[in-house]
Parts: sequence; C-alpha cells; structure tokens
Amino acid sequence: MRCLAFITFLLLCTALPAAELSRVVKSFDFEERQTGNAEELPRDWVKLEGPGLPHYVNGRLAGGHAAGGRYAFRFDLNGSSLIYRYPHGHIAAVPGATYRVTAAVSTDSVPSARARLTATFADLDGRPIKNATRHSTPFVGTPDAWGALSIECTAPPAARWLVLELGFVQPTIWQDAPLGKQSLFDQDIHATAHFDDVVVTQVPVVDVTCDKPTHVYSKSEPTVLHVRVVDRVTEDLAAQLVITDAAGRAVHQQSGRLDLTATDAAASKTATLSLPPLPPGAYRATLGVVAGGMILGQHTLDLIRLADDNPAVRPDARFGFDATDVPVEAWPQLPGLLANLGAARVKLAVWDERSDVESAAGGTFNKLLDDLRRSQITPTALIAALPPRLAAEAGGAGLERLPGLSAAAWQPELSQMIARYAGYLDRWQFGTDAQAAAFAAGPKLRAAYDVALKTFDALVDQPDLAMPWPAYVDLNASLPANLAVTIPPDVLPHQIPLYVRDLSTRPGQQYSLYLRPLQAGAYGRAVRNRDLVLRIAYALASGARRIDLPLPARVLTRDGLPPEFRPDETLLIVRTLLATLGNAVYKGRVPVSDDVEAMLFDRAGEGVLLVWAKDAAAAPFRIVLGNRPQRVDLDGSVSPVLQPKDDSGVIEIIAGPAPFFLTGIDGHLAQLRCSIAFDNPLIESAYKPHLRRLRFTNPYPHPISGRLRLSAPAGWTVTPLQPDFALGAGEAYDGPVTIEFPYNSPAGNKVIVCDVTLAAERTQQFKVPVALKLGLADIGVETIAMRSGGEIIVQQVITHYGDKPANYTAFVACPGHPRQERLLTGLKPGTTTIKKYRIPSTDRTPGLRVRSGVKETDGNRILNDEVTVQ
Repeated sequence: MRCLAFITFLLLCTALPAAELSRVVKSFDFEERQTGNAEELPRDWVKLEGPGLPHYVNGRLAGGHAAGGRYAFRFDLNGSSLIYRYPHGHIAAVPGATYRVTAAVSTDSVPSARARLTATFADLDGRPIKNATRHSTPFVGTPDAWGALSIECTAPPAARWLVLELGFVQPTIWQDAPLGKQSLFDQDIHATAHFDDVVVTQVPVVDVTCDKPTHVYSKSEPTVLHVRVVDRVTEDLAAQLVITDAAGRAVHQQSGRLDLTATDAAASKTATLSLPPLPPGAYRATLGVVAGGMILGQHTLDLIRLADDNPAVRPDARFGFDATDVPVEAWPQLPGLLANLGAARVKLAVWDERSDVESAAGGTFNKLLDDLRRSQITPTALIAALPPRLAAEAGGAGLERLPGLSAAAWQPELSQMIARYAGYLDRWQFGTDAQAAAFAAGPKLRAAYDVALKTFDALVDQPDLAMPWPAYVDLNASLPANLAVTIPPDVLPHQIPLYVRDLSTRPGQQYSLYLRPLQAGAYGRAVRNRDLVLRIAYALASGARRIDLPLPARVLTRDGLPPEFRPDETLLIVRTLLATLGNAVYKGRVPVSDDVEAMLFDRAGEGVLLVWAKDAAAAPFRIVLGNRPQRVDLDGSVSPVLQPKDDSGVIEIIAGPAPFFLTGIDGHLAQLRCSIAFDNPLIESAYKPHLRRLRFTNPYPHPISGRLRLSAPAGWTVTPLQPDFALGAGEAYDGPVTIEFPYNSPAGNKVIVCDVTLAAERTQQFKVPVALKLGLADIGVETIAMRSGGEIIVQQVITHYGDKPANYTAFVACPGHPRQERLLTGLKPGTTTIKKYRIPSTDRTPGLRVRSGVKETDGNRILNDEVTVQ
C-alpha cells in the first residue's frame, strides 16, 4: 500500500498544469499552427549546413504522428544528415545551474542513422564554450513507438545562453572514427524521424550517501543517509524515500519536505534522513526528488544490514577476492570491507592501463599494505596491463606487447617494484582472470608471461607468479607450474571437484580457483544465489587451497566526492558462507533424503551441515542432530531448531531450494551417517543374487555398538536384515549383504533404508538412505512414448557401451496389449540404434505408463524402463 501511495503521489505531481511547473525554462510541443505559424518550420529553429549536412535535406512541421497533440517536428533524410538548432539569445542560462533537456522521438527502423539531442552553452556574445557540449545516446526505434532522449548539463561560469540541437544523423557524425579520415561508414539513404515535446528544466543536483563508505552496517548500528543539494532555490523541494529489499518489496517509506541546512559551498545544502531498524538483508534506498509539482529524478544507493555486531570475520587462508577494478582512491576503505567478509587474500592491480602504483599511488599503496597486514590479509600483486608510459612506447596497453619493448624500457621499473615491496608481496599474477581465455588462445600472451617470469627468477627465489588459465582447456607440459584457473559459470558446481582433481594430479602444480558466478541478466536472483553457495561449497569439498571470488561490491566515483562502495546481496551471502564454513574441513555428503542434499563440514570439532532441496519444491526430512542445533540462513540470521517432544532425538526439518546451514550438530553422528555406503552402488540388472558389502566407520573417540535394520524396495530381498555391530574407536564395519530383486524391476536409482540403533552414551535411532543404481554397464536405453491419433508411438534409443558385439531382444509392453519385440543381433560397440513401436490404443488415462527395455538373448541380464505416455 505504501508503494502504491508513492506511485500515486508521483502521478499526481506529473499531472499538474504546465503553469505550476516553475522549473520548466522552455518547452516545445510544436503545436504552432494553433498560434498562427503557417511556416514549414517551427519558430526560431535554424537548419545547419556544412559537410555532411546538404541544403536539400529538410525538416518540417507535420501532423498525423505526434507524441502529444497533433503536430511534431519531422526530419526526412535523402542521404547525409540533418540538424536543426535553437540558437543563442532565446534560452538564458545561469552559471552553476543544472539543466535537464528531454525530447520524445520516433524513427524508422534503420541500420545506420540515429536520432540525437544536443545541448551546449554559449557566452554573452553567443560564442560556444569549450567542453560544454553534451549529446544524448543515439537512438533508433520503430515508427509506431516513441522513445525518450535526455541530457543533463551544468552551466559553466562563462555561460549565458543554452543552445539546443535536434539531429537525425549518420554514423559519420554520431559514431567514433578509430581510423580517422580513413574510417568508412554505412549510410541510410531514405529515413524519417519525428521529434516532439522538447522540454528544458532547471533541476537541482541531488546526491545521497551513507554515513559509512562501505555501506555495510552491523545489526545494531543506526543507519543515516546524507542528502546534498546544489541549487539556487531549494524551498520547493520535497522528497519521497522508499526502501526495498533484495526481492524488490517495499519495506519502508517516508515523504515530506527536506529540512536543508546551508554549507560553506555556494548553493550547497544538506539534510539527514534516519532509517528505521531493518532486519538482516540487502536493501536499496530510492530517493525521489520533486519540485514545483515535477519529478526531478530518482537517486538510489545500496546497503547491507548484517545479522550480528561482529566487526570482522576470522580470516580463512583459502579465500580471496578480486579487487583489481577498485580505483586507488577507494583503497583506504578496502581493508575494512575485506575484514568484514573474512577474506585472507586480495588481488590488487599494481600495473594497469590507468597507472602504476610507483608513480601514482606509492604512499597510498604503502599504507594499504600496512593496513592489510594488520588485518591478516595477504595481497596478490596483479600486472593487468602496461602502464601509460610503457603503453605509449609499445603502441598499446596489452600485455602481449611486453616482449616488443626493450628490456631497458621496463625491466628496471618492474625490478624496482618487486624489490621495494618484497617484504609485503610474495604472490603475483601476470594478467587478469578475465583474460584467462585470451591466454589459452593467444601464444603472444603466454610468451609475455615467460619474459616477465625471467625477471622474477632473477630477483626472487622460486617466484609465485601465476598465469590465468580457463578450466575447460586441457593442461599441457608447456604451461607454468603456477596457474590462476578460472571456473566459468557454465561449469556446474558439482563438476568443480573434477577439474580440481585434474589439477592435483599434475606434478608440482600450484593453482588457485577463480569462481565466476552466473550472470545477473540471464538468471533470476534465487538461482544465482543458490549457484554461488554451491559453487563455493563444492570448491571447498574439492580440497582447493586458494579460492578467489569477485569482490561483491562496486565502487562509485563522482567529481568532488569521496569514492563509495556499493555492495550487492552477494556480500551478505559470501560473508555468511565464510563466517560459517571458514577454516572448516569437508567430511562428506550426508544421506538424509532422496529429495535433499546435505554436505558435512567439521569446524574445530563442531559439525556444520549445508542443506538444500534438489528441486524447487519444499522437501521435509527427519534427522538426528544433537543437543543444541541452530539454523543459519544465507543472510546470517540464526534461529534455534525445535527439539523433538520425545527422547528419540529425531527432528523434522523442511528444506527448500535456498541452501541453509545447520550448526552445533553432533559431528561424530553426522560423520557416521556419511560413511554408511555399499562398496559398489551399481547393480547389474541380472536375475540372480548380488553380493555387496555394507561399510561404515566409527568416528567416535570411544567404542560403539548397535544393530542395523535394512529395508529394501517393495519386492526386493536383502539378507541379512538385522546385522549387529560392535566397533572400537576408528574401526570400520564391513559386512556382506545379498540383494535380490524381481525380474521386472525398472532400472534407475534405488534406495535401501538403513535403520540404525546406536548404543553409545545414550541410545539413538536414525535412518540413512543408502543409494544403489540398477542398470546395465554396457547398454543404455532412453524411451519416449507419445499419443498420435488412435495409436501410442514408442521410440527406444539403444546405445551399446561395451567392447564386443552383443545380442539383445528389445521389447515394449503396454497394459491391455500384447508385448512387442525387436531383435538386436550383433550390436556393435559404440553404436546407437533406434526402435519404434506402434500400439493401437485410444486409452487417454492420465499417467498411463509403458514398460520398455532390452533382454540378453543368451543370459539373464535384463534392463527395464518405465515411461509415462505423453
């Protein structure tokens, strides 16, 4: 309701009559026929002529297509470009005032020409003021739709007049020409654009900041916003503040006139807005400024409210953040932000296309290194690009140009930097993580790395100089021993341990993992957050010793104001992850339910369980956790887990797609659950008894004993059903189990439930689902069943994975119809065959299932599959 009130308030403001919009300096609705203008052109607009602006291309007042009213300013191209100017002498400008110019525009859908709005300032004599011209973003649309052009510009001290231009221009005017006069551009010959409702408004400069540069607040810290207004008149300003959470829901709103106080700066005033206490989460504050009944703009900032008052998180040496994009001006706030995250490492650009730390930020860099050391954060110095001096000599800032420079041009500078910061920097990286694919594809970049490594070898014993490399490109003997491996978002989280395993098998290989999250534009918020959590969890489970993440905040820099960090929601999530799993060791996956995944970590003797549902639906499960378990959500909120009413210790918990943590659990009991498994979970689909061994280990520091009860799927037989066990500390149980199943059992994942009665300090009982997979190692079958008229059409795709020819009989059985078979004789290894079946049936029963499979011609192996008829 509050959000609706805000929208209504703004709509009422826009509906006020033009006479009350006191800040409108000039407007053009082009309805001049009603005021007696019978000319082709609107009053006082002048056509520009010159190169690319021929005299025979013109505009005119035209009816029939307008954003409002009947008339618009129509531009018709016949090759080249067309620009009309509203010259000096008509719109007076006040030095220091800010003006917003807007226009409605509609164009033909053309490939080259663009509509553009331009504003510039002129002095008292009408001469253009240097560097005072602003252009709107070039626009192209469709004839049946209207778009908007907008410019904001501030009048310089010498300004006396504001000059406007409307243009429908070709790429020779609106597009940059990297080759200068040699650049070639396509042009549109015939095209039309309409301009309407051009409005010039004097607007205040309004800026909103937090009282903390990082925008991160602890649980009990008051949150204060500072509003700065630069304008000649502020008495008519009102504000509407809306606070929304990460899901976009409005959680707070306040409105009213701004209580402004003058500052020392001319025409500058400030006000403060105190926010109410907010629960943990990520928030966006939107301040709408209204004056004279007109919306002058919206200003937003992002902030984080933590779930605790801890000033810092204990650093974990495995985690680091990429801060190479953070400008030097924001370095003083970086240690505090990193300490709040629990980072132990950070990547900093010491050479990039903007500067190098030696010449541009030596003092700032020294202080930053001292602050990082006090926070127990180890920096990695990153050479991102050639600094300006070397780039000018090399003809570009790309690192691949380094070997083309003389050694005297760059080696002394690099050597001095290595020697100067040797006491602070022992880790280096040549190239950014974003360049990983370029290093794999470009031998010039790899050659540049080799040249830089020789310099490091001469100065440092066993230098730690990493080269970026994408995970999806195979390793080879020519690669260096130190790699910064980028895991792209299309690598699924559970696949990360596979890549780490490949890295770990290479002798002498050092590596770090850079985890790139899913892109915001391609995936929803919930999916991105879940993926990030699992990506980090699986990286920890893989045993990776260095895990790097993008810094979960961007830096906003503005003229005359200190830089500010603008955090996003992932800062809160990453902080919760590092605070909960920091310095924890992965112990294994805990089987709790078919629909729920759980990963166990040990944190200094305390069990931590990461839990999430496999699908989007809520999934309840029952588990024994211990005496004082707690639930930690991704925003850091901690809540106790309700204890059972009886003495069984069994708790029912509901998991959802969003992961969460269970802390304070009985780690030994969880490790016992992790270890219960069959020696071989794959069972050949053959009609005979199958022998497997059930194994688990006693993780307790004392002996345990108890009984197991095995419950198989319906129709299956498991022997023995109730084996007893007695194990000393660290001993393993290894008992035989015979498994038999019906001849028609469908293939796929199966579960045998192991009901454990544990006699330890107190009797405990819990269930563990033990996974099995029924199938054939050498044959795969995929079946599709669809209705088509009066028939059911079944298609089997059968693939032979074995190493010698095989003979099978394929079959399909539908209830109420005779079984159909096809012979597969001499099926060659590595081949795929397709079998189709037609079953006359008009049965439309929902959920009708068809049994499909293959049977060994000479043997007892059979693979059954069941599919629902679509």
